[in-house]
Amino acid sequence: MRLINTTTLRLESPWSTPIYAILSHTWGEDEVLFADICDPQQLLPVHKKGFRKVSHSCERARQDGYNYMWIDTCCIDKTSSAELSEAINSMFRWYHRADRCYAYLSDINVPGEPSVELENSRWFTRGWTLQELIAPRDVRFYDSQWCFLGSRQLLRGTPIADISELTDLADTISKVTGIPAEILRWFSPKPDSPLVRRRSKRGGLDKYEPTHALDKLLRACSVGQIMSWAAYRFTTRKEDEAYSLLGLFGVNMPMLYGEGRSAFHRLQQEILKTSNDQSILAFERQFYSDSSSLLADSPRCYASSEIIQSLNNGPLLSGATPFFELSPSPKAVEAGLLLCPLIRQGKEDTTCYLAILNCIYRSDFTSHPAIILRKIDSKSRTFYRTPKSGLHRITPINDQGLIEWSTAVDGGKHFFLRP
Repeated sequence: MRLINTTTLRLESPWSTPIYAILSHTWGEDEVLFADICDPQQLLPVHKKGFRKVSHSCERARQDGYNYMWIDTCCIDKTSSAELSEAINSMFRWYHRADRCYAYLSDINVPGEPSVELENSRWFTRGWTLQELIAPRDVRFYDSQWCFLGSRQLLRGTPIADISELTDLADTISKVTGIPAEILRWFSPKPDSPLVRRRSKRGGLDKYEPTHALDKLLRACSVGQIMSWAAYRFTTRKEDEAYSLLGLFGVNMPMLYGEGRSAFHRLQQEILKTSNDQSILAFERQFYSDSSSLLADSPRCYASSEIIQSLNNGPLLSGATPFFELSPSPKAVEAGLLLCPLIRQGKEDTTCYLAILNCIYRSDFTSHPAIILRKIDSKSRTFYRTPKSGLHRITPINDQGLIEWSTAVDGGKHFFLRP
């Protein structure tokens, strides 16, 4: 892990990881890159537009007592595909281990009421800044002139003299992003607890005390819920829609720039290897209605559906199995679902099924999301998801679990479902 010395503005590779700060920002024109500062014999690129951002962030960190800073534009050699892949897979951990994160909102200049203008910042629309908002322990926001706007959360144990300078923005950010405030306030050490990190005699980072608060909170969220946080965020490269979410789901995968939408399919397959959360299938089709894949094509597919809560402690409906396994085909998954054959006018349809997912709506614990599946052929146990059908809310109407359901599928006729 390379770091910028906040005094010399040169890259260094310390033999042990020191305490460091980190910068979260949106890329602009003429950024300072790795090649601009990797050679200590080379003059600093003061002529570049992005140099001001680098120098001011290092000055801010140095004033706060940090000797080292990490910035994604210039601390990674992006000409090396191996280094880029390692960095992307490690980035969530790097942000998580940073002692402080400076969020620089280059398009905001509001000395009076910062919370009013936060939602208009481009920073909240970018894919990579989602993990940069959640992963660090301490996130502090600054406007284009490096005026302090507030903190993601007010840390318990903060000296009283500093409290007047720290504005807790968690509730405001929650409204802007849809991320629950308790996720944003995940790091709350008790006033009498030891520091989360211990300094060695050399001033470096000796060891991090174990902290699992964020991991527990994220694992308590459903896959569909986390996906919804990214629904209205955008990335320059289509593949980064998936790569920027790796750390939030605790998975790793190789980078294959050029694969396009397949990157998001691979992300879901990696999630399914470690999770039995069927809310990953609870998405709408309005963005890519021509697709018959069982998996979503983009985080935006999760934008319009209500937040889903996974039933990780076991299926509520008889016959459902909370189990996923990848099939030999990279475009299909084997899933334990409760399949209900569609029955119309007393005749069972042997090719079309309603698959009731093992999760519920947070606002209605009696209802389950469901998707329509069709058999590829009458003898096969392989199904595909009908392209134009969306997500359906299913509620049993009696003790036997019988459901009367009407839908626009097949001319809007009524179907009676038998689990």
